[in-house]
Amino acid sequence: MEKNVRVGAHPWVYAAKQPLYIIYPILDQIFADMSAAGLDGIELMHTALLPADAVDHIGELSQKYALPVIGTSFGGQMWNRREHPSILRDAEVVITRLAMVGGRTLGTSVGRAPALKTAEQLNAQADVLRQIMAMCSANGVVLNLHNHTYEVENDAHDLRGTLDRVPEVKLGPDVNWLLRGGVDPVAFIRRYREQIVFVHLRD
Repeated sequence: MEKNVRVGAHPWVYAAKQPLYIIYPILDQIFADMSAAGLDGIELMHTALLPADAVDHIGELSQKYALPVIGTSFGGQMWNRREHPSILRDAEVVITRLAMVGGRTLGTSVGRAPALKTAEQLNAQADVLRQIMAMCSANGVVLNLHNHTYEVENDAHDLRGTLDRVPEVKLGPDVNWLLRGGVDPVAFIRRYREQIVFVHLRD
């Protein structure tokens, strides 16, 4: 059976040039460019969903440019329990609004710690991930772990620590970050193929 693979894009290249990486003021340009490129959808950055009028604004742009929102990236220092209240507040807003604009994936990064994460930090990370996953499930959204180098370097200490604690979590690997972390992307995809719901490619 032929599978339909949707190709979307993430607006980091735009965010990198914005103060505090905030893309909300230039969303019109981003949607226009990605639509003109013939993409199937856009993966937002979570800060674009925080303004009060985000749902209306993004919905209008999605319709105007015939470019569906497929999901958003999301992240925080999830290993730090003191950060959990603010992470969960943002997650509730972002996930609810993401669902309202049609997005279905939450590409989640757990945050880099100053040193190799301890068992307690990995436990904290797993605890908040489960709570965010529950929010996602209630809104028809699927959380996937989007790796940077810090999750997969040191023999994937960070990622393995999460998977040991939350084995049911889905994955959204970034092929470039896997390479930079010393991981063979092909071997990774083969090993975790049943959990992978999203893949990032970047130069």
